[in-house]
Amino acid sequence: MSTELQTTQAGPLPATQIRETVATIKARVQMVQHVMADVMKKDVHYGTIPGTPKPTLYKPGAEIIALAFQFAPRYVVDDLSTTESVHYRTTCELYSRDTGAFIGSGQGECSSDEEKYKWRKAVCPAEFDATPEDRRRQKFYKNGGTAPQVRIEPADIANTVLKMGEKRAFIDAIRTTTGCSDMFGQDIEDLPSEVRDGMDGQEQPEAPTPLGVDGWNKLAGEAAGFGYTPEDIVASAATAGYEGPPDQMPRDLGKRLYRSMRDNPVNPPDDPAAADAPEAQDSGAAEPQKTLQDAQREQAAKSPSAMAADLQAKAEAKERGRVITRRDVTWITTQATISGIGDDELYQWIIDEVGVERPEDIPAVRLDDVKAWIESRKVEQAAAQ
Repeated sequence: MSTELQTTQAGPLPATQIRETVATIKARVQMVQHVMADVMKKDVHYGTIPGTPKPTLYKPGAEIIALAFQFAPRYVVDDLSTTESVHYRTTCELYSRDTGAFIGSGQGECSSDEEKYKWRKAVCPAEFDATPEDRRRQKFYKNGGTAPQVRIEPADIANTVLKMGEKRAFIDAIRTTTGCSDMFGQDIEDLPSEVRDGMDGQEQPEAPTPLGVDGWNKLAGEAAGFGYTPEDIVASAATAGYEGPPDQMPRDLGKRLYRSMRDNPVNPPDDPAAADAPEAQDSGAAEPQKTLQDAQREQAAKSPSAMAADLQAKAEAKERGRVITRRDVTWITTQATISGIGDDELYQWIIDEVGVERPEDIPAVRLDDVKAWIESRKVEQAAAQ
């Protein structure tokens, strides 16, 4: 008995089908271009990372493109976690909202072993000293500064790691299925700055101009007039994300700290006009009326009652520096999701408006501002529907 195997060679596509395929591809690319030009906003839906040739697509922008093409995402998550870390590999599958047909997919991973999820700043020297040596470190910065850090408990950020993996997979799926990879780069904004700076072929952004020794002395002298000590300035700078040497503090940060101390003095000046003193343009802070040494001598010469008042003022200033609770962080992230605020937009708003990089670092005194912004976005979302 013999069996014949018949094969059929596939012939070339008909010319009409080729024309339709090309027309479809052109239509998709043009739709993305129109959406980018007419709907998407720079630094909200996409942005350019310094040193990269193409804009980077953010999650809010990917959601806009998915809405334009009527794509519905479904996520398949592989849990690769161990006892020491949480690790998720996510596959995002895109389906047509109209027909339910499968369109394409993308993958993304996230782990608590990544730099920004693995470490946090120690809340105090005692915590750092009490932490086992294999779970603490000194973080080094380009300017020569250091900061004590301890390991983050993986369980505390498991949901954040999961959501970040989903975001990366979603953006990858949108880029590959719509053919917009030539318009948008990869998820470079998720990489640590040290990794981005080390990539070949990328220009390095200009380093910020430091205050210098004279600028720091001027800032510290003015701060003493408002009731703040040099330690208060250093703590405020750390809250804003700078933990290096005081004299290497960026000039722009020095200006912001000066304005904050001027507008919120611990000991209000007797002369109202002093609150409107112009800021120095060269040093990055206001022109001081006294040097740091003068301020320290005045502090040492104060009476016991004045020193007690200073201690009370410092306690109040410390209260202003208290950060929000975990419950508040959970409320912010949950309500942001309900309001249609993507992770990138939320983090960018926190950086721009509050001056910190993570919801966990938001000062308690700014919680009402964050809630008001999220509630306003809810109103906008309801009006849009």
